[in-house]
Formats: sequence, C-alpha cells, structure tokens
Amino acid sequence: MTLSLKENSEEKKSTKNETIIITSDELRYYSNTKKTFLTKNVVITKKDSTIYPKNGIEINNDENIGFIEGGFIIEGKHYQVTGNKMVIHIDNEYSYISEGLIARRKVEVTNNIQVDKRERDLKQNETILICDSMSYSSLDKNDVITVSGNITLSQKNKTFKADYGYYDKKKDYYELHGNVQITAKSLSWLLTKGVSNFSNEDIKKSIEKGVTVNARHLIFNANTKELRIWGQVEIQQEDKKVSCKKMIYNDTKNLL
Repeated sequence: MTLSLKENSEEKKSTKNETIIITSDELRYYSNTKKTFLTKNVVITKKDSTIYPKNGIEINNDENIGFIEGGFIIEGKHYQVTGNKMVIHIDNEYSYISEGLIARRKVEVTNNIQVDKRERDLKQNETILICDSMSYSSLDKNDVITVSGNITLSQKNKTFKADYGYYDKKKDYYELHGNVQITAKSLSWLLTKGVSNFSNEDIKKSIEKGVTVNARHLIFNANTKELRIWGQVEIQQEDKKVSCKKMIYNDTKNLL
C-alpha cells in the first residue's frame, strides 16, 4: 500500500493495482490519531463509480478505512445510490452503507438478442431499491451484494419485499429471506413465451391477472433458470388462493 498526499488530494493504491483518488478543497491530518479529514467539494473516484460526500470523509490511515456521514451520492454507469452513512474498507474492497438508503438502476437500452428478452425489457425500465443497509464486496473479480431491513425492490408492474437479500454476480444468483412478498399486475414477466402461446383459456386468464405471493424464502438461479419459493407459501389472485410448502418454477421447461 502506498500513500501519496497532495495539497488538495489523496491517492491510495492497493496491491491489486486498484486505485482510489480523493480530491477536496481542504485536508487536515492529525499525527497523534493517524487520521485524515478531507472536506469541501470532496470527490472519491474508483474504477467503476464516483462518490460525492456531502460533508467530506474521515480516513483512519492505520486501518485504511474511510468513514462518510451526513449524506452522499454514488454515481455509476448503470446505477445511483444515496444514503447517510458509508464505511469503505479500501484494502479489502468492501463497503457498508446504512440509513436512508435508496439505489436506482438506470434505464439501459440494449438490442443484443443473446440477452434474455425479459432481461432486456427489465433494463429498459428503472429499478428502485429501498432498504436499511447494504454491503458490497469485490473478490476475485466477482461482486457480491447483501441488503437487509425493510427491503422494497420496485420494478415495472411488480414489487418484491423481504428482510434480507443476497446477490452473487458471477453465479447470477439471487436470494430473498424473511417475510418475502411479491406483488405483480400479472405473471407474464415469469414466462419465456407469451400468453398467446397457451391454448387453455383458464391459464391465459390466470396469467394476466394480478397476483400476490407470500413466503419465507426465495431463490432464483439465472444459470439454471429455476425459481424456488418455500416456507408458508400463499399465492393469491382475485378468484383463487393456493397454499403450499414449496413452489418451484422451471423456466426452461415452463413447468410450475
């Protein structure tokens, strides 16, 4: 780890050749506590994002940890995150965000036919995540995100709620646990083929109706294209209610 201090900036370079550059109008360093305070017009630039703290950042130089309080904005190519508190473990590429957290996935238009049509449709609409806290880590070129506390994930015509969530980018794997609830205007977003491909009229009507699903756990593996929901499962539509211990939807086979 090397540390180079300039008049209005501080640069930290890790052994992985990942660089964080912090610029500010003011810098104060206290040798007795080994802490650096950067304030006024602070901008933190990382490889794939830029952080704008409202009041600045405190850095513990011994442990190489940064502390942000009083609000911030994170801007990435495809997302924006706002919150009140953030802890950045620079050496370990780990961050923890809490209080007033709102994350937005920006609209992304793609015509790549190799990408699943449902994923393309999803990216063309804004996704909003609200929760109490979030952690982010990057290890071996893989991003892992956990969220917890009063989770609400809103996408086009559907909303997911839970107490805890987990995402592994390399595995394309998602988990939701504790008071899981899904509400949607229809079930068509689950299907590979359109509603018109079904010959059974009752199935067509059920797919096009609004639905609420309550459970304790949800897992979705995008590689195997399988959705698993279990634990006191209740599926409600205006004309029916289904209760079960477990629900499995196999996307490849279109089998529920």
